[in-house]
Amino acid sequence: MLRIKRRILFLTLGLCLVLASCRPSSAGPGPSPTPGGPTQTLDAAQFDALLAQQPLSVESASYVVQDSHYKALFPDMLQATVRNNTGGTVTKAVVAFAAWDINGNPVAIEAKYDFIRGFYIREVTFQDIQVPDGGTFGERYGFKVEEACRIARIKAIAVRCETSEGETWTNPCYDAWLQLYEGVGFSESQTVEAPLEWTEGTAPPAPSPT
Repeated sequence: MLRIKRRILFLTLGLCLVLASCRPSSAGPGPSPTPGGPTQTLDAAQFDALLAQQPLSVESASYVVQDSHYKALFPDMLQATVRNNTGGTVTKAVVAFAAWDINGNPVAIEAKYDFIRGFYIREVTFQDIQVPDGGTFGERYGFKVEEACRIARIKAIAVRCETSEGETWTNPCYDAWLQLYEGVGFSESQTVEAPLEWTEGTAPPAPSPT
């Protein structure tokens, strides 16, 4: 009986060793990721010029005062005009806004009648649209905001879109844009690192099939 118990014990230990060898190691962090390709430092104006070459790009962004007195009925809005250069018909798109006050301090954007705290970045979704290639949208729309935000300057960027052909596009520059503008003071001298291939006359990738 003792011999049988020992044999079972040895078999159990052997099985545990086999299972342990099949598991990923958790002894510590793995090797650091390989650094990406070469980058180029761009100032805000150069970065804007790069964004203008994208399949979906913001042509203008403005703070719209609909009425100086009856703001309960006609609240102020954040508005962006977006150009479709995807080669297809855009049916859904997301645009992000950042805002600053007159002193260049970042503003937490509060939506009208939202009753929750504001956010330094607000993503606005345009749904059920039909924007042909080369067309624009956003001129008749706006994100309603609280006047108390005291917004003096805004920036906007196209985040992603879908087309009627079943293709999707996600802006590869969005993370860099967030690093440049999210929750930080505004300055024309700010810089951002962009992959070198984006700056050598080639626009960032076009939409791809889902």
